[in-house]
Amino acid sequence: ESYRVAVDAKTSGKGAVTDTQIDWVTLRDHRAQHEADYSLVVAPNPTPGRLTDRAAEYRVAIMSARQLAGLCRQHARSPLGLHDYKALFTAPGSVDTADLDERADDLARLMALAAQICATLATDTADFGRLTARDLWISLARTDAGNGSTVDEIRSILTTLASPLIAAIHGDPEHGYVLATDPRVTMRRLELLGTRIAEPSRLDG
Repeated sequence: ESYRVAVDAKTSGKGAVTDTQIDWVTLRDHRAQHEADYSLVVAPNPTPGRLTDRAAEYRVAIMSARQLAGLCRQHARSPLGLHDYKALFTAPGSVDTADLDERADDLARLMALAAQICATLATDTADFGRLTARDLWISLARTDAGNGSTVDEIRSILTTLASPLIAAIHGDPEHGYVLATDPRVTMRRLELLGTRIAEPSRLDG
């Protein structure tokens, strides 16, 4: 589900933005003019108090420049979708990124865990044969990526990696898994899949 946000950026020579520096009526008009669903003001060190009260009155979300920079860095590491970011704009006043940070951290953790699973399959199956989710859970408990993981999480990742679309590993839950191909081949498959998903018009050709 798509949505539109009218964004207004503010600067201040004093290093902080107060209520009097924002034209709230104009923000409301811009939202209506552009048929936007939400309004967002990005400013350096927005001052809480009357600023956030007025933001709530005019249905405007307030984000600091530092928060925006952090979200950009976060998105580069753990890309999230429009649905995830929508929560930033639905509640007027100061933006709270805590839930978003948690989702991004969880995604980064799962990606690191998936990479460690593949690395372990590459090194350990020669000595121990196929590895099940429980085998990997025991082995990965000693690593940073695997610390705190669960057998169910690892089982879910194995199912994803073994799917025909990715085919990075081969096997089954009962007997265990081995690598099915060079990790660079898997990387190329995922790159091509991402390209196809991002440009669906290519499928028509």
